[in-house]
Amino acid sequence: MRLYRLFVSGLLLLTMCAAAQTFVTNKLNRAEASRLASRLPLGMNEWEMYGFLRTNGLVGATIGNTFSGTAFFVLSDGCDLDLKVEVAPGTMTNRLLRSASISSNGVKIATIELKKKP
Repeated sequence: MRLYRLFVSGLLLLTMCAAAQTFVTNKLNRAEASRLASRLPLGMNEWEMYGFLRTNGLVGATIGNTFSGTAFFVLSDGCDLDLKVEVAPGTMTNRLLRSASISSNGVKIATIELKKKP
């Protein structure tokens, strides 16, 4: 009986972890996401960027480390919006937006020009 409970607990834990690995498909396609991302200024704070995108209907995930990473957003047409963020030179905090692109099957198909900071 004890072995059975341990097995069921392990199976439940594995199921919960597997469920956490899903990604949201957004309602925007690559053209709409490109227009939205082009409104982001180069050097924008990462958290402000997420807030702006969430407000405009994009939800995604970030892969990376403390110093740099890529925020990606799965789009309705199967492409991804990829936003590169990294810390400002000489700092250890405040990752900033550095570039934006659209990819399909892991291949970059378009580069998005970001607004220049005033």
